[in-house]
Formats: sequence, C-alpha cells, structure tokens
Amino acid sequence: MVPVLTRPSICRLILAPFAMTIARENTSRVVDGGKGRRKGKGKGKGKKGEQEKPAYIAWRVDWHFGHCGQVLTDKNLPEHEVVGRVLERFLNNSCAWGPTRHLLAPYVEHGADKLEVFLHQPRVKEPELPGQAESEEEPEAPEASEAPEFTEAPEAEVDTLSSAPWRLQPQAESESESESESEQSPGAQGQQQQPFVRLDKLRTLRENLMDRVVREFPVLHVALPQELSRFEAG
Repeated sequence: MVPVLTRPSICRLILAPFAMTIARENTSRVVDGGKGRRKGKGKGKGKKGEQEKPAYIAWRVDWHFGHCGQVLTDKNLPEHEVVGRVLERFLNNSCAWGPTRHLLAPYVEHGADKLEVFLHQPRVKEPELPGQAESEEEPEAPEASEAPEFTEAPEAEVDTLSSAPWRLQPQAESESESESESEQSPGAQGQQQQPFVRLDKLRTLRENLMDRVVREFPVLHVALPQELSRFEAG
C-alpha cells in the first residue's frame, strides 16, 4: 500500500507593517509553558516531579457584536480556550475586566447556543507561477503616495504538533488599510466584502484557526440567527 502524505495544518499569519495601528495594537504573544508540578515520579529533563509544559499562543482577539455596535477585545486569550465558552463569558458577566452583559442585550436574549461566530478572512494574493511575470505587461510605476510593497517575505512554517501553528507573511500597508475598512463593517462593502468562515464553538481557538488566514490577530464576528445570511453570502 502506498502511504498517503499529508501536510501539517497551519494557520497563515499575515503581519502588517509596524507603522500601522493594527500592528502596534497587536498584543498576541507566544507564552512559554515553563515547568509545572505533577504527582508521581519525574521523567525527562528537569528535577524530579517536574515536566516541561508546551508553549502556546495568547492571542489578541477582537469580538464584533455588530447589532449593538460593540467591539470587545481579549488581549491575551490562550489558544486552547474553547470558542463557545469564551463567548459565554460576555453574556453572563464573567469577564475578568468587568460586566459586559448590559452591552449585548439582543445576544443575551438569544443565548450562546443560538449565536454563531465567524472569522474574518483577509484577501491574500496568490503567488505568481514561474514565467508568469515575463508574460504579463510591465505594471505602471506607483504614485508617490502609495506605500511600497515588501520585496522579500521571510516565511516560517511550523508543525502544529510541536509549536506555534503559523506561517508568517508580511503584507503591504496599502492593502492592509483597504481590508481594515471592510472588516469594521461587514456587509457594507457589498460584493467587495471579504468572506467569513463559521467557527465550531465546541472546538478550541487553535483548532478553528487551522488552515485559516489571520492578519495580525483573529477578528471574530458574533452573528444573531437573522444575520447568518449576511456572513454566509461570501
């Protein structure tokens, strides 16, 4: 039998230029798990009874509640948190930073079970095929007001079983700004609106970000039952 080779699932992370607000506000970071105590005999490196905990990503996550015009931000949300449980915090006033239930009356009325969470997917340019650049006409020189694009884009693919699951890809400032405008008001751009992906509320944030595209940090939109068609139209 011929073995089937499968690529590891990764999250494609696009980094904006640091001069942009979205880059400066990003508080996502990789947290070193460090050493933890456990019962029984110690195995592996470290002192007896200690073991190395795996590192994880603490994401900045923007939660958009469009019907109320509210954007709530988790500055350091561990990737192993279940999406549905995190959503419930906003509805039952269990957020660490203070009460939020009074801000989300329509969502509280429906309950977390009837709400859906969608991940915004930014537009990503596909890489050019070999010889494609020569066959196309030479593009016009950009105006002075336009921001230059990256000419070199270092990437790093990381196995999801070993460490942080992301692929780095810098993004031009001009493209990032246009996407940021559409991201703030879903549906307002009509056919130009970027697609959204429905997340599984029973899975962790890490699992939901596999094979997805994230620009700086996840932007999640919480949808009421009557709003589903707007996010699924894509």
